[in-house]
Amino acid sequence: MARANISGGKTANARIIHSEGDGAYDKMLLAMSNGFAVAGQDLTQSRLSNDSMNIYLLVYDIKGGKMAVCFSHTDDARYNGYKQTGTAWMGVLKGAEWVTISRKDDRRWGWNR
Repeated sequence: MARANISGGKTANARIIHSEGDGAYDKMLLAMSNGFAVAGQDLTQSRLSNDSMNIYLLVYDIKGGKMAVCFSHTDDARYNGYKQTGTAWMGVLKGAEWVTISRKDDRRWGWNR
């Protein structure tokens, strides 16, 4: 899990909050955590002093390789929608490269993208 700051409608300065697997996927998660676009700000509902978003990366061992899922979440009510709402990046490891298998392939997230 990483936490990224929200500034100017995008995430930046991500940092690892929780890591398993001896940090094998930390670099991948940090690359994915920066650059989310945020929409729908309502300052009257804020209860946090700093704008931030949590990004999760789950990696699974599957038959014949690995599969990964990346998605975001915020505890702050002021952001009522993200441009990534309802979606998650999904990919499989083919050789040394992560290949997107999400329905929307224009999201070029992943290890070597």
